[in-house]
Amino acid sequence: MDLIKNITKSLLPSYGALKGSRRPLVAICVGHSRKGDNGASSVSGASEWTYNQKVAEILRMELEKNNINSVVFSTYGAQGYTGAMMWLCAQLELLKVDFAVELHFNCSDKPTAKGFEFLYWKTSKKGQVIANTFQQVFKKRFPNNADRGTKGLSKEDRGGLFTRLPSMPCVILEPFFGSNTIECSMFEGEDGQRLLGETYCEALVNSVRSLGL
Repeated sequence: MDLIKNITKSLLPSYGALKGSRRPLVAICVGHSRKGDNGASSVSGASEWTYNQKVAEILRMELEKNNINSVVFSTYGAQGYTGAMMWLCAQLELLKVDFAVELHFNCSDKPTAKGFEFLYWKTSKKGQVIANTFQQVFKKRFPNNADRGTKGLSKEDRGGLFTRLPSMPCVILEPFFGSNTIECSMFEGEDGQRLLGETYCEALVNSVRSLGL
């Protein structure tokens, strides 16, 4: 807890500061960061958690170049999915982040499944703005990849707690199918991770502008 408080002090002035008087703060959350959960594995053998740790670090450095503060969560406390999401929500509220994204990739039993999609809580207007911004950046950068659209999640949907519990907008990023050989080849390895991190950065910079932060 003291460590989190120190991080807060080093990153931010008071939350009530006037608009423009502090840099935006974005939380980069690595999906499947609770103990014993590495997520799905791609056809190349990389787990979601292992793959996205590197992407998160690239993204953090790219955001810094664009005067956007970020904090990376690659280990979630508590037990089970619900406990982990409650723990993460408490950290996001304590740090008073402007919004959060959680890094994933999709997998399917069908090797032909493909495309990118971005998920937000169904009543979150700002979450929808962020998801739509990611969608537009991916359509521009990867015009040949399938656009699966954006989706507002409800309580019944997988991943809903991450988008619902925090008071700030939170969006789940599903940029490709790790089970699709062609898509996986686009984003695997250091070059692919850098490509994805830089694409995420563009979308986040645009999101910050769209939200007026």
